[in-house]
Amino acid sequence: MKAMYFIIIYLVAITALTTFNQYQVHGSFSLAYVIVIFFLGLNLLVNYWEIILWYKADFIKDKSDQYYAECLEDKSLPMMEFMQSKVTLGKIFSPTYWAGCWIGYSMYDRSYANRKSFGFAADIGNGLTTLIPSLMLHIGFTYHFLDANIFGIIMLAFMWQMSYGTFVYWFSFLVNGRHKLLSTQQNIVVIIGTNVPWVAFSFVGIYVAIRLILDNNFSVLGI
Repeated sequence: MKAMYFIIIYLVAITALTTFNQYQVHGSFSLAYVIVIFFLGLNLLVNYWEIILWYKADFIKDKSDQYYAECLEDKSLPMMEFMQSKVTLGKIFSPTYWAGCWIGYSMYDRSYANRKSFGFAADIGNGLTTLIPSLMLHIGFTYHFLDANIFGIIMLAFMWQMSYGTFVYWFSFLVNGRHKLLSTQQNIVVIIGTNVPWVAFSFVGIYVAIRLILDNNFSVLGI
């Protein structure tokens, strides 16, 4: 199975299975619930990648520098090759394999091959600090092992971090002139396109968090 299809199937499967379980337990769910669960599932996958960014930093830098020198005329080639590569059973939990997504992205933003950059630090920070909250919210929205307002407080801090980190990343990207090294299409598709979901979904999450805090119940999740 190609990497791009594996990622899509993972996101659809975890969203569908979690929503189905929510319906089995509570008999209902809301659109807000589905959106938040999808985003939490996406963040869990990205958390895994972000920890790999930290663990395989030297490998990513070496490969990134090599490909960057070889692919001057087509920076999209490493990412396209990674997305088209085959995910075998042995590769699902392989840090070396999934490091390919960072090698590909670093063709567009060299900060991901630089330990001193904001992008590098921010993504690793996200991976280390939001993994546990993501799991707590993902499970807790169905099994309610904490009060709704407590979940809301956790979620508000979590979602604000998501949106704030994305805006600062964009600011850093523009101020350092890295957008000038890319075409308009690459800026729109790769830099804006891959980061817009973090802002859009986090804004929905902030709304849900505020409702959980103020209502102190799970009605915003359709329960």
